[in-house]
Amino acid sequence: MDSSDSYASEAPTKVGSVEVDACEYELFSKGGNLHAVLTAVKSESSSLTIPASVESDGNTYPVSGIAPRALRQTKVEALDFAEDSTLKELGKDALYCHTLKRATLPASLETLTTGWCNFTLKLVDLKVAEGSTHFVVDEGALYNSDKTVLYHVARNTKSFVVPASVKTIGGYAFEQCRRLRSIDFEDDSHLENIEPWAFSHCGLREIVFPDSLEVIGYDAFFHTPRLEEITFGTDSVLKNVLIGAFKDTSLSDVTLPPTTVKLGIAAFQNCPKLEKVTILSPSTLTIWRDAFTGTNDNFKLVVLEETKLKGAGVPTNVERAAPEAKTTREVVAEVAEGLLGDAPAAEEEHHSSAAPAAEEHHSSAAPAAEEHHSSAAPAAEEHHSSAAPAAEEEHHSSAAPAAEEEHHSSAAPAAEEHHSSAAPAAEEEHHSSAAPAAEEEHHSSAAPAAEEEHHSSAAPAEEAPAEEEHPAEEVIANVAGGLLGEAEPAAEDEAKEEALSEALEKEETDHAEDAPAEEPAAEEAPAAEEAPAAEEAPAAE
Repeated sequence: MDSSDSYASEAPTKVGSVEVDACEYELFSKGGNLHAVLTAVKSESSSLTIPASVESDGNTYPVSGIAPRALRQTKVEALDFAEDSTLKELGKDALYCHTLKRATLPASLETLTTGWCNFTLKLVDLKVAEGSTHFVVDEGALYNSDKTVLYHVARNTKSFVVPASVKTIGGYAFEQCRRLRSIDFEDDSHLENIEPWAFSHCGLREIVFPDSLEVIGYDAFFHTPRLEEITFGTDSVLKNVLIGAFKDTSLSDVTLPPTTVKLGIAAFQNCPKLEKVTILSPSTLTIWRDAFTGTNDNFKLVVLEETKLKGAGVPTNVERAAPEAKTTREVVAEVAEGLLGDAPAAEEEHHSSAAPAAEEHHSSAAPAAEEHHSSAAPAAEEHHSSAAPAAEEEHHSSAAPAAEEEHHSSAAPAAEEHHSSAAPAAEEEHHSSAAPAAEEEHHSSAAPAAEEEHHSSAAPAEEAPAEEEHPAEEVIANVAGGLLGEAEPAAEDEAKEEALSEALEKEETDHAEDAPAEEPAAEEAPAAEEAPAAEEAPAAE
């Protein structure tokens, strides 16, 4: 080809197929370069070695990949690649196999697409061939070379400690870890993102999230029936809880941090024990459809008096709460914590140093004490008036772009992955909405309207009533607004959200259909010994 750009955009052309050692390969040509993809395994053998290349009509075709679910109907327990393999990527569902127990990935491997290890129920021994520069295995867990991404954990793991270096827990990393009971994070954790399906179908009972976590991905804890408690720290910066994140769990009382701006479709769907979710956010909170359907009959959402709720998923029972025994200044300090730097400490030092002097003046001469207080007050006032604008300026100049970048970078790739399979159904549902304002706001596909509504919801003018009653509310809104960034999704994101929801529901169904009847009982047996029968009831459901 004349240019690398043209080559990159060119789709490979299928030129034939060939069967080698009871394995079927499809043959492709792209810009004169040949390659093969494993599409089916006919062998009844429990071991499989994928060759570096296959021959057909005198041509050599390097094996470049494994087609989605090519191993699905096999009895393969051990998977290897030829030492001279040049395979660079494993795509979604490449190792989708409920019998696979051991695998050694080739040294040439560079990319693992989300879902590459989907439905690996028994994969407990995963290695990387010597010479790999992209991946490393440490204590049975697979990471990228610098250990910022955790890709896979042995499916028989009972407890795990996530290294502080990990920023992302990859999709399906703990999926099907049915014996998993505890997970901890090292001090100074850098975790920012939990990707789709990361903990789905696992045996986890509780988890304390590190404060650095920003996004909990699609179906991240889907069908984790023993999960009863999730905890966030006071300094948590969590922003988004995406589609189906805690669907089908046993949560009963959840408190999300005040930085939360979005609950995705079905985020807490089918949680029959869930009675209360508390989100004391001073900003706008968007709740997508079915976020709380299937919860306890007494379910209620607790938010602040000034919280603005949006979206088709806002429940009927909403309780408005005022900050408990806190002054307005304390609320501002909580929301802006980390942005004001040493200002609170400076204030404390100012008052603590002034107090002894005041006492000394007071004991010696009342007029002197009076003079001291009258001169100290303006200084304190100056101290407070100068700190807040500086924090706000720093906050708006640094936080907003990061929030916007995170929002688009985390949602768009996942949306693209699922959009092709579910878009028609999602589009039909998307356009079938009626005229009522609330539904139009949630389902409208018109970008200008969504854009107009988006900006109007963020305008400080709408907070005017609260401002008159509580003058410092404007300060709270300004500080929190910069911290949270742009909370409202664009119109195209609404369509992607619906498409993703459809695709995820299909995948949930696939898991239920593919799981061997004897598999759940075999995996759950150890849990029955360590917990009473009543504890196992949710899993049976």
